[in-house]
Amino acid sequence: MAASTSLKMITAYSTGDWGSAVENLISKGVDPKEAHRIAACYKLHSLDISQAYVVADWPKDHPDIYMELPSIDPKTSKNQYVAHMQKMLYGLKDAGRNFERYLDRFLRKRFNAQPMVADRSVYKIQMGDDVVMCCIFVDDVVFYSTSNDASYQFLSAFREQFGDDGITGGALADSVLGLTVEYDDERLTCSLGMSGYIRKICERFGIHDKSYLPKTPLPTTHEDKKYEGPLDKDRQRLFQQMVGCMTWCSHQAKPEAMISTSILSQHCQNPGDEHVDLAKHTLGYLYRTQDKGIVFHGSSKVLDSVVPQRHKIWAMVDANLGGDAFDERSRSCFVIMINGGPVAFKIMKQTKVARSTGHAEMQALSVLAQHLQFCTDLASELGYSTGCVRVLEDNSSVCMQAGGDHQAAKSGHYRRDQAYVDEYVNAGKMFVDKVESKYNTADLGTKAIKPIELFEFLRDRMTGYDPEFYTTPRIREALRQVLFVAEMQDCLLIQAESK
Repeated sequence: MAASTSLKMITAYSTGDWGSAVENLISKGVDPKEAHRIAACYKLHSLDISQAYVVADWPKDHPDIYMELPSIDPKTSKNQYVAHMQKMLYGLKDAGRNFERYLDRFLRKRFNAQPMVADRSVYKIQMGDDVVMCCIFVDDVVFYSTSNDASYQFLSAFREQFGDDGITGGALADSVLGLTVEYDDERLTCSLGMSGYIRKICERFGIHDKSYLPKTPLPTTHEDKKYEGPLDKDRQRLFQQMVGCMTWCSHQAKPEAMISTSILSQHCQNPGDEHVDLAKHTLGYLYRTQDKGIVFHGSSKVLDSVVPQRHKIWAMVDANLGGDAFDERSRSCFVIMINGGPVAFKIMKQTKVARSTGHAEMQALSVLAQHLQFCTDLASELGYSTGCVRVLEDNSSVCMQAGGDHQAAKSGHYRRDQAYVDEYVNAGKMFVDKVESKYNTADLGTKAIKPIELFEFLRDRMTGYDPEFYTTPRIREALRQVLFVAEMQDCLLIQAESK
């Protein structure tokens, strides 16, 4: 999950910086087309290192490995010769780590770069007054910079190290780790999607334009039931393949479908025909919405509509008490947002049975706090100070208990979770704000949402297509106090000047 979260965080921050740079240049009188050309360095760029594992040297003190050579003579099954390996090949357990160390040494020596403590695959490289943000995923390098000259120097260093034939790409990214990247220069947005992957898996499993294409990943009347019949190996293999493909898709760019894959995955051991039909239902939804993914925003009109929220982290969390029909464990969901789009989202069955709604919600909140620690640490290392993270929660008792007395008798059975959240809140890292259930997008990850209109509303808010800032009564009261104090200060200044 860390690699996916880091990529989305880098995408969110690059989009916010790109939008800010474009607007600043236009405000100074620069032509919009020229402004977009100058600020293109803030967009994601990608390059790929060809035959990466072969490039790295054989690690020191590593045991010698000999590879048996195939027999040229078809009459004999074995060859009497072996080859002493001088380079790592794909498939060796140490090959990936060896290349990672090789690339790390190159970045340290050439740019004096240091990996982030929160994620060792992320680098912040200083080039004079310019900065290059870089993410490395095995042999794929994703980066953006604060100037076109810095991007050129960064790319030139890689070409010098690995050769022109050893590097592909280097321009604006059109896909990263299977995610398509699309920019809208007019709206200042960046979209990540998986339309090509969705089309391929739907074609593989027989879903097309003439199939039934539902509007929700789960039927609004869905009731989970266990199949009690005999095991069918062919059906099990087909079902597991369908669930595996959909799980990868939902965890990358279709978070609203995670609840479906979470429920379906429970039946992989012995699925029935009804479970296969339900998987096809989810595939039909993915096919219908294949052009939609997740969106990040860079426009001040969106990010500063109510309060300044550019580069600020906020989150939503929810839990469904006894959401699993078989073992009565609750299901939790959280979504972490930056610049209008989700950078981390997860659905999980809780490890222990909750004895109350507050217990289930507090367990979900404590897990969210752990993931927020990673996000805020990485953001701070990258230079984006987040401050106190706003978390939207729809349970009133949990909102009151978070940051309150964790020795209360009513919450005694989940005192450890509450104490952890209490410490996190009192440290100023997070505050829990009450939100109405109909606005809590994390609700999508705990159960089937009905009616369809409510599902579509929450989906668009979760994925960034509806970036409207939700103003709770607590926020409205805080804004009213700020405006009142500001007005009083203006009055005092006027009186002082008049005297």
